Amino acid sequence: KHGEGGFPITGDKNTPSLLLNCRGLFLKAVLVICTYLVRRRAEYGFKGLKSIFLIPSNRNLYKKNICIDMLRQGYHKSFSELFTLIEKWNALREAAGPGSAIWQQKSLEEQPDKLDQLYHFLTRAEAAQRAGHYEEVYDNQLNLAYYFNDPEDKWLSNYFYERCFNTAKLITTDIKKREAQAHANMGLIKEEQGHVLKAAEYYETFYHLTEGSTWKDVRGHTYNSLASEYLWRIYTLLADKMLENKEHQQAIKTLKKALKMAKNGRCKITLSKVTDKSSTPWFSIGKSLLIWQILSAVSCWDISFYIFI
Repeated sequence: KHGEGGFPITGDKNTPSLLLNCRGLFLKAVLVICTYLVRRRAEYGFKGLKSIFLIPSNRNLYKKNICIDMLRQGYHKSFSELFTLIEKWNALREAAGPGSAIWQQKSLEEQPDKLDQLYHFLTRAEAAQRAGHYEEVYDNQLNLAYYFNDPEDKWLSNYFYERCFNTAKLITTDIKKREAQAHANMGLIKEEQGHVLKAAEYYETFYHLTEGSTWKDVRGHTYNSLASEYLWRIYTLLADKMLENKEHQQAIKTLKKALKMAKNGRCKITLSKVTDKSSTPWFSIGKSLLIWQILSAVSCWDISFYIFI
């Protein structure tokens, strides 16, 4: 018997076999889909995603699936941070407007490789934070700062360097080594942005944190010699600005500090021109006195002077 529309009613004797056939076809379809997804997963080989079902077949879907996977595994802070970064990129793009460089770039949600890196290190950092291992939190954030080293990703790199700076304050197991690194990195960022005074503050703290230490970078330079080099450079920039503003006495004091840092860092320095932008000799305020002050202070250093009066 059939009901309305030709569909079999519950008591029809053919119903069980029909249901079995439908179930069999459904299971076969599921098996085919799963096999396909596993193969695609192996093909892409992304290291961040935990689920084999998350493949970048659709850009927006990939972002959505990453967010869902974060939430399923309890990484709520990572989800919030990723979402905030995507929104920040969109805001920067809108503020720049059509025709700008950022307008032509792909957004984060359209770049699966970058999303995967963010997923991987953000969740690792969150797991380390839960365990109270702040040095691991710092290292994962630093990996992201290093990863986003392309000019178009500079804002992301700076963001994670700042995150490192805040995390470093919580670390108590490395004798402030990571805190010193964080101050150096923040100083470089501020110097690049033209915030010379703020950069000097970070470099000064970097210098004090590394006094007496034997920490070295990958090139074998001690952190303290790097701090001295950074301070030499930034004090020289500050002195230039002071001279532009006719603050001659303050410029002399700052230049002396720069030369002291040069001595500490064992720098070889050549002063090829010591004039302001108007080409007026900046030591006309008392050139003999200033020259002798500098020369007497640095006579034992490996420094060459080419002074144009």
